[in-house]
Amino acid sequence: MAATLPDIELDYSWTDLNTASGIVVGDPINGLNKGDAFAQIVESVVEPTADYSDGKIISTQQFSYATYAVLAGSIRTWARSTSKNNKTVITVQAS
Repeated sequence: MAATLPDIELDYSWTDLNTASGIVVGDPINGLNKGDAFAQIVESVVEPTADYSDGKIISTQQFSYATYAVLAGSIRTWARSTSKNNKTVITVQAS
């Protein structure tokens, strides 16, 4: 498994995880939500709209784990905190 990259802080605006992490689009990604706020993970060629509600919700508040995986061959991956008032922190690594 690849080395974990520096943490990525997420606010309510969308962050392109491929650009922020340097992981090539299409490479698999393993990640972990380390913050208290929910993180929303979406695969999309273009940045999702502000009101977009699909995707994967990742939270340590509902489960004892907060991991996610993006499979090989996936399109660009976007993430944000689901809270307008709270940021969260995720960590990613190419797998």
